[in-house]
Amino acid sequence: MKAEHSFLIKAFGFCAIGGGTYSAGTNQRRIHGLVFDVMASLIRAALLLLFTLGFAPAQSTCVTFPAQFVPFASIYYVTAANAAGDHLVVGALAGGASGLSAIANIPLPSVLNQTFCDAQVQLAPRQLYPNVYVPTAAERAGMFSAFAGLLVDPATNQPYSGGVIPATILGSVYAWRIGPAQVAQAVRGWNPTGSMTEPRTGDAAVLLPGGKALVAGPDNTAEIYDPATGIFAPTGNMQVFHGTLLTATLLNDGQVLMVGGTAVPRSAELYDPGSGTFAFTRAPLLLHGGAHTATLLNDGRVLVVGGLAAAGNMFTANSGAEIYDPKTRAFTLAAPMAVNRNNHTATLLQDGRVLIAGGISNGFSTAPDSDLQVTSTAEIYDPSNNTFSLTNMQVPREAHFASLLSNGQVLVGGGFGPSDAEQ
Repeated sequence: MKAEHSFLIKAFGFCAIGGGTYSAGTNQRRIHGLVFDVMASLIRAALLLLFTLGFAPAQSTCVTFPAQFVPFASIYYVTAANAAGDHLVVGALAGGASGLSAIANIPLPSVLNQTFCDAQVQLAPRQLYPNVYVPTAAERAGMFSAFAGLLVDPATNQPYSGGVIPATILGSVYAWRIGPAQVAQAVRGWNPTGSMTEPRTGDAAVLLPGGKALVAGPDNTAEIYDPATGIFAPTGNMQVFHGTLLTATLLNDGQVLMVGGTAVPRSAELYDPGSGTFAFTRAPLLLHGGAHTATLLNDGRVLVVGGLAAAGNMFTANSGAEIYDPKTRAFTLAAPMAVNRNNHTATLLQDGRVLIAGGISNGFSTAPDSDLQVTSTAEIYDPSNNTFSLTNMQVPREAHFASLLSNGQVLVGGGFGPSDAEQ
């Protein structure tokens, strides 16, 4: 017994209790024997616990998303990433406020940032998202302090105070947190990825809600790029051969609006990511034969501006502007522009207006010595009253860039014409 106790004490680094010495007396031997027996029992229990923890099968920390449950009726927008790299999917719950009860049936997360086991979760019709978190109690109450400034009222585009959705509208506006849509790369800079299924030029591309990208044209083919695998895969074909310089615009319901192109200026169709198919929608009222723009407005409509007013590559006219409404699936004319143009830029401003800048004002021609009139004019479209107001840049530009800055200004630079940048 004494040898066993000595071994245990030396092996596990224990010191003698009370700093006393071992005595051969009968009572002292009993006391020390009891102490050592208790210590040995505790050590055996600790070893058993460590063994159990160390070799027990790993438990799953994810939760299966409820079958056949699609919480949102429609999506308003997806926020930019917060400091943690997460996003919010913001939309209207199916059933409005009554849809909150279905979410309440989902168990609360048992660990921090617990996700659903599903690789992609269908949060709305035709809209699938990866890395979907199990909502916390605070999130179910509309509280997202980590998204203050990013979570905005879809009706006014103004931020909710403190990142909190007011209880009076919770349900008609609801947010669901998701993680990064793309896998972070360990190597920074340019990395090789998969090749497209065919060569393309003058094509259109748009980021889908789930993090994949749709690439389409200039023929009638299209494909999907998956950043998780780095692979391009064919999807359904477009209804027509669009030609180059078509546009692709992601709508709030997750579908993609395709407009125009040099081959079919008066054409439009919708891509459904859920089914992977294209279908015609009502045709535009104007011709958009390439080099036009299509901008999603805050109310979910699309402003289509300018472009070449014919098919081919030699003509001297541009189109004006019109509005596509996904609710009616039809186009209506917008107010007349001061200058119809192509090869311009269109930038959605923070207040919901759209800046239309530069471009070519007299169509386009590939003939030698053709005189392309590059314009310095710019116009601001206000969707609240359907008006364009004229302004001017410092220099004429076309095929330039225009980027919205965090302070609300727009940086414009490059293109054909002087290379100086301006704001």
